[in-house]
Amino acid sequence: MRIETEDAFRTMYKSALEPGELDIKTKELMSIVAAVSRLCEHCLHHHVPLALQHGASREELLETLDIAVLMGGGPAHAFSKIVLKIYDQAAAS
Repeated sequence: MRIETEDAFRTMYKSALEPGELDIKTKELMSIVAAVSRLCEHCLHHHVPLALQHGASREELLETLDIAVLMGGGPAHAFSKIVLKIYDQAAAS
């Protein structure tokens, strides 16, 4: 990827995830729904720890995964196990 494209993506990323009407925790949980439904494991390794850092509880994550599986079906259900593993590892650190 060209540097200009990477810079533009980083600018969009920062803008989309800064707090506004929605707080950062909510935006990170939304990112997890998108990552699970799109089957992006790399995204999960990034957004799950951030959700935890911004106060997401395991129970909130479980409800988030319900929506991800609703939208993504069976493959998303399989990915939800990865999310829980990442969350539990981050919470234990």
